[in-house]
Amino acid sequence: MPWRGPEFPGEFPTLGWIVAEWIEANCVVPDRGSAGEPFRLRGWQLQHLLWQMRLHPDAEYDPDKPAAPFLYNGTLMVRPQKSGKGPFSAARICAQAAGPVLFGGWDEDGDPIGIPWASPHIQVAATAEDQTDNIWRVLKPMIELGPLANVITDTGLQRMNLPNGGIIEPVTSKALTRLGARITYVEIDQPESMTDANKGTKLVTTLLRNLSGTGGRFGATGNAHDPTEKSIQQTWVEKPRKDMWVDFPPPAKGNWKNKRDRRRIVTKGYEDSPWVDPERILAEAEAFDLAGNPNEAARFLGNIVTAGADKAFDLERYRSLAVERRIDGQIGIPKGRWVTLGFDGAVTKDTTGLLATDVETGHAVVVRAWARPLHLRDDEEWRIPIAEVNESMEWAYSGSGWKVWRGYFDPPHYRDDIARWISAYGDEKVHEWWTDRRKAMGYAIKDFVADLAASSSSAGPITHGPLDDSQEARALHEMLQVHVGNAVRKLTQIPDEDPETKTSRLWIISKESDDSVNKIDLGMCHILAQTARRDAIRSGVLNTKTYRTAGW
Repeated sequence: MPWRGPEFPGEFPTLGWIVAEWIEANCVVPDRGSAGEPFRLRGWQLQHLLWQMRLHPDAEYDPDKPAAPFLYNGTLMVRPQKSGKGPFSAARICAQAAGPVLFGGWDEDGDPIGIPWASPHIQVAATAEDQTDNIWRVLKPMIELGPLANVITDTGLQRMNLPNGGIIEPVTSKALTRLGARITYVEIDQPESMTDANKGTKLVTTLLRNLSGTGGRFGATGNAHDPTEKSIQQTWVEKPRKDMWVDFPPPAKGNWKNKRDRRRIVTKGYEDSPWVDPERILAEAEAFDLAGNPNEAARFLGNIVTAGADKAFDLERYRSLAVERRIDGQIGIPKGRWVTLGFDGAVTKDTTGLLATDVETGHAVVVRAWARPLHLRDDEEWRIPIAEVNESMEWAYSGSGWKVWRGYFDPPHYRDDIARWISAYGDEKVHEWWTDRRKAMGYAIKDFVADLAASSSSAGPITHGPLDDSQEARALHEMLQVHVGNAVRKLTQIPDEDPETKTSRLWIISKESDDSVNKIDLGMCHILAQTARRDAIRSGVLNTKTYRTAGW
């Protein structure tokens, strides 16, 4: 028989009640003092689940069309950080792995029947491994500390094997080889950070296409998006899909920068997350203010859509470190010096650059840079002249007279070229260094900022200047300073594990928006070269017998 009809105003048919009961009977709190106790859904989590599992009133059971009975193929939940999105995502994954999440028809009273997947294939998706870890670290103890430990007995670090051949696995935009699987459910973490630039949009598009072929469905959770980044979440919010429910409650009215309004916004945002202390959130917001990141605090803690275009670096300080090093009339870094290199490469739009840093002194120079000519129209083809890039690599490694300890190369567009440079100069001197690793990048930037701020640091002072006395070198040095000034900071959800830090989260850098003409690539080159320099100093290169100082 069909659905019995509403018994109270606003009631709709849903498997949500059945799934919620299953979650509370099988999932446990994953951490803190209540770890191992039954996981109880809060009101906002239950409401979202009811809508996620909402059914068509005239749904019919068809084992070949598992998604057809549901009103929505996917849902998006946007809430402030630490409100409880991660444990909720983990509970949904558990339900998809072993719970009654498929429509099995109507019982004799006209209520829906829930049945499990026969062989579920679940993926946890994010742009990088650090992000998938956000859910994975909660999912494992939720299973291992409770009744599900007897059902899901193989919970590995990179894969969980389910009964009947099912699996749970993480996928990222760098692991596209896994994307051809016949998946049944995808949990998408932080879609507000998924853009064309980091291949997050392609990742999600591919996953949803794969789901459409199996009758699978998806859920996504994130923080408020930055409207300048053009993320997949921004698209979902501004141009909603008909088959997707967007759960993004508006914050309390008021101005985030007004402390009284801020308190009201925080109180409302966390009102049904009793594990969160609003006073602690307000204190963290104050720390954001002191660090010059009020917009990021509004996004992450206030759930407010706002541009996070806070400048990453103190440009006045950076410019004050510009000097023209001269030895025997030579500007730049003399022959015989140990140097490290930083390379950030584009192909058609952004700037490609190569920068060298003197290991002992911390003095940096731009070796060469290539950028799309400004006079070209958008539809005119142009590519980085790879032959010139190869010539500059040959000069830096062999013709400059420097002793290159190592170069760190951001590889997305240059995998084949980097392999060729490794063959030419050795794998000890050419290293891939992925800048989309948010945790590693966050710490690299933190060290870079510390080196800029101090007259000396554990790595020594940083200075910069032109490669030589030519107009081209001076123009490139000016471009370096402009790029550093253009960089804006983007807060991550990754905790800074340094106990002495004044802020609790790492941040990375980006342009103001993906299509901004204000480039930052040479700034990234400097960060990579300085990171390599720190590693060189830790390796003891300056203490080797082969090192000879040229004397500044």
